[in-house]
Amino acid sequence: MKSLLPKNRYGIEIQQTSPTIVQIKRTNNGEILLKSISEPTQQTTADLVIDLATLDTTQYSARFRYWRELPVAAGYKGLTIADLDRNGRKEVYSIEVNFNTTDYRGSIFEYNTDSTFQLRYQYPDSIGIGMAAGDIDNDGFYEVIFQQHNFPSKSHLFTQQNLYSLPTKYRSTFDTISTSGQPRRINFYDINSDGVQEMIYYLDGGGDIFPPSNQ
Repeated sequence: MKSLLPKNRYGIEIQQTSPTIVQIKRTNNGEILLKSISEPTQQTTADLVIDLATLDTTQYSARFRYWRELPVAAGYKGLTIADLDRNGRKEVYSIEVNFNTTDYRGSIFEYNTDSTFQLRYQYPDSIGIGMAAGDIDNDGFYEVIFQQHNFPSKSHLFTQQNLYSLPTKYRSTFDTISTSGQPRRINFYDINSDGVQEMIYYLDGGGDIFPPSNQ
């Protein structure tokens, strides 16, 4: 038992006063604490022991099941999940990853009622990486924004053609002008509570604040 005792530390002295009691003393104020170190007793007995060598996983097949896997990546930002086409089914806005190629395209997957996901749309092959979704101009139509692979300072805005369509119509390009950074972690949020959302982003590697020429 003595070998299990911790060593003295700065400001603390530990001394075993009996086979089952140790004395802990704080040298700065003289405070003494008595602590039992008796062997713990077994309070409970496990009612379930799982032997991996004989485990029958079919006994649990009705309780758990593999759901679904999507070939997507977050791309500097978490997945965006929203029902932008207002059809009652959520879409996943992200980047489809194909490990057989270098093609990382902005994609829209939709959740179906049978618990599957369907690829609804893919943006042009240069559109991907970080994105955000929302009604940034407060016109009732949703927009999404994606960065461009070969020009990372540029971000492209797509909007809906009608209230019940996906945001696939190209609208404009936002350019940070910076050659040392690119917008990361883009978010749409009404930060000044004026009823119109702003685009908020972290300019990676830049650190500059640009004049209101980017609209």
